[in-house]
Amino acid sequence: MQQAIIAKTDNFEQAGVYYRSMTAQQQNDLIEDLGNDLMQVNNDQVRQTMLSYFYRADADYGKRLTEHTKDDVAMIQKMAEKLTD
Repeated sequence: MQQAIIAKTDNFEQAGVYYRSMTAQQQNDLIEDLGNDLMQVNNDQVRQTMLSYFYRADADYGKRLTEHTKDDVAMIQKMAEKLTD
């Protein structure tokens, strides 16, 4: 076995695929539970960075979480667009 650097990784696709595979009820439950946890993150920069990761994984996922935490959806979307794989 040999370790090698992966030339290009997609750090967000798997989370998006998993979110989209859930039923609507499972998605709602996830948004509620994870959104409540994210609301406990007092550092705005950390919370907003995390939200941009969720948005990059799936726009609906990130938007719903951002709305739940009452953060700025347009700002989170811009942050997500700046992320590279």
